[in-house]
Amino acid sequence: MQADAQGHVWLCEAVMRNDEVTDYYLVRLSRLDGGEPVGQPVVLSPNEYVAFSQTRGLQPVLL
Repeated sequence: MQADAQGHVWLCEAVMRNDEVTDYYLVRLSRLDGGEPVGQPVVLSPNEYVAFSQTRGLQPVLL
């Protein structure tokens, strides 16, 4: 779980592409509202995730 600068909570899941460990991972992000995902998850490459994280100011959250 991570929170952005606006206080939105995001569920971040690493997803193996093609189920192969040797292949790079993707990150699936879902915004949570009251503990439930809102809308469709966004799937990002590692580089896209870094850019998204920096733009949104994502920080780890302990629940």
